[in-house]
Amino acid sequence: MIEDNPDDKGSTPTPPKLSRAQEMAEFPDMNPGPVLRLSSDGTIEMLNAAARKVLGDQNAVGACWYDVCPGMDTETWLAITKADEPIHFEAGDSDSCIMYTHARRPESGHIFVYGADVTEHRKAEMALAEQTAVIAEMARFPDMNPGPVLRFSKDGKIVLANRAARKLFNKESLVGLNWREVCPDMTDELWNRILASKKDINHEATVGDRFIIFTHTPITEAGNVFVYGADATERRRAEEELAERTAQIAEMARFPDMNPGPVIRFEEDGAIILANRAALTLFEEKSLVGMNWQKVCPEMSDPLWSKIMTSEKDVIHEAKVGEKFITFTHTPKTENGNVFVYGSDVTEQKDAERMLAQSEKMATLGTLSAGVAHELNNPAAAARRGAEHLKEAFTSFQKTMVQVGRLELTDSEYDHLLKIDELARARARATSTLSTLARNDLEQAIEDWLEDHDVENIWEIIDNLVEVEISIEELDLLAADIPADHLELVLCALGQSFAVYQLLQEIHLGTERISSIVGALKEYSYLDKADLLSVDVNRGIRNTLIILNSKLKQGVEVIEELDDNLPEIQAFGSELNQVWTNLIDNAVGAMGGTGTICIRSAVSQDGVMVEIEDNGPGIPKENLQRIFDAFFTTKAVGEGTGLGLHTCYSIVVNKHGGRLDVKSEPGCTCFYVWLPLVAKSNDAVAE
Repeated sequence: MIEDNPDDKGSTPTPPKLSRAQEMAEFPDMNPGPVLRLSSDGTIEMLNAAARKVLGDQNAVGACWYDVCPGMDTETWLAITKADEPIHFEAGDSDSCIMYTHARRPESGHIFVYGADVTEHRKAEMALAEQTAVIAEMARFPDMNPGPVLRFSKDGKIVLANRAARKLFNKESLVGLNWREVCPDMTDELWNRILASKKDINHEATVGDRFIIFTHTPITEAGNVFVYGADATERRRAEEELAERTAQIAEMARFPDMNPGPVIRFEEDGAIILANRAALTLFEEKSLVGMNWQKVCPEMSDPLWSKIMTSEKDVIHEAKVGEKFITFTHTPKTENGNVFVYGSDVTEQKDAERMLAQSEKMATLGTLSAGVAHELNNPAAAARRGAEHLKEAFTSFQKTMVQVGRLELTDSEYDHLLKIDELARARARATSTLSTLARNDLEQAIEDWLEDHDVENIWEIIDNLVEVEISIEELDLLAADIPADHLELVLCALGQSFAVYQLLQEIHLGTERISSIVGALKEYSYLDKADLLSVDVNRGIRNTLIILNSKLKQGVEVIEELDDNLPEIQAFGSELNQVWTNLIDNAVGAMGGTGTICIRSAVSQDGVMVEIEDNGPGIPKENLQRIFDAFFTTKAVGEGTGLGLHTCYSIVVNKHGGRLDVKSEPGCTCFYVWLPLVAKSNDAVAE
């Protein structure tokens, strides 16, 4: 008992310091995986916090392990009680799967159980199964298949083998050989099952240094069997590494200093009371005991500290310590107020993520570059073509004007000539509204008028007069003010001046289009600007549409419903434009290049909301939960990286603290992007 100090009333008593033995007794709770100790008859004598959590937060001391452990059968338990080597037993499903390692200690009669989460490993197996299905689909073109593909008859004679199969078995040809003799470990029982089965039969075999899963399809109507091979060498190695790591974890659970990652324990006030060698090496300190973890750990904010001290779940904090990126996992407080911290070096993972992000940016750049080049080429070609034609047109116009200058026009005639020039300039800027029928009628009327006024070279000037869209009334006014012998030359000058002004207008429009594309591209990429800045979301969307115009104009109608009163936000402008690019480009792809995209923006919940909706076929329900996962794609093999939507999610949610959601049904898919007025990264704290 600790007595109150009469001279220090109201102070908080100091918790008793635990002995080394007491610390070691508490150590299993430091292990993030379940740890149990059983008697020889299976009674649970001890279990750590992780084990209680896995077993449903119940106090299982005194219960029988093979009754408590999911799926444990009598045969397995008997094998565990007699084995001299560790026995592995897997329990759970694809959502949560635990590999339990049972180590019997004959000298004490105890059985120790160490659990390791192998859920991700099982998911990898499911991914492998999906890959096998894709390979089966590619069997129409065997030599394009990266895996071995063979076909043999009922008697086992091989009649087809692709390059991958020949390379795998190191033979120039397999045709004519018997599959039963070629395939390793092919037993009579397995062979008979392959011939009799109406379902695919898988057979695992080692060929050289590769571990291959051969999938045998049912016999076809022609009496053939197809075989598709999938290289599972890496999976086998992963299984071996997992088994080895499980054994290491079981051994390391007894001694913190054997843990390769930093392990720290601190009290409720943050005072560190335990730090292993890896922690001392990481922080380059001879001792951390007595220091305050809130001050030692980089980027430890007050809100994060409060979350660590109150959360009932693990709290993960990522921080840079020196040149390393470390993920610190904080366990919930124990009964005596202690918190354990386990560190993991994720520097290589961070480097890989940066490389993936750069890869996706380059992929986006590749998507845009061809379109931008095409968009620039058209107006540039038009301007170049107009400049070439302008040389000839201006030369002809100049000669005509020299002849006009020799006519010694009166002031009235000269004023009318200026009006004619102004008419040509105005008509060159305007867009023609004449229909084909109206143009033909005007051409016939002008031809008749010219014949009536004895103009000789009608066919040299009529086309330009029709382009000017000069009316018969205007020609009558001109004829009334210009002498008959001057009329043809003046009309020729009118047509030629119109041609010059029209070519100048084409050059102007072409260069103006180039300027607008370059301006949009510069704003799109936010060249020479800081990362975090005031961003006009509407302008970013419109610039993105300009950049993607070459794709959109092939058959996509874009409806803009953008709120002109949208406030500017503090954000990473170039990365937001990458989001708009990916979402719009995905919508175009989903619709097959033809359809309608509606883009909306509005003020919403102290931020801005953007909706990008298309009328494509929609996303299957089973894919909606995985649509933002890295490397997940619904596109055909070779058409998508599976990083576009994952990158969008990282930019919107992690980098800006926003939200990215999707709703989809046939005929309507809508992505919802909400962004706060000021970007707030979510990378610092995660659970």
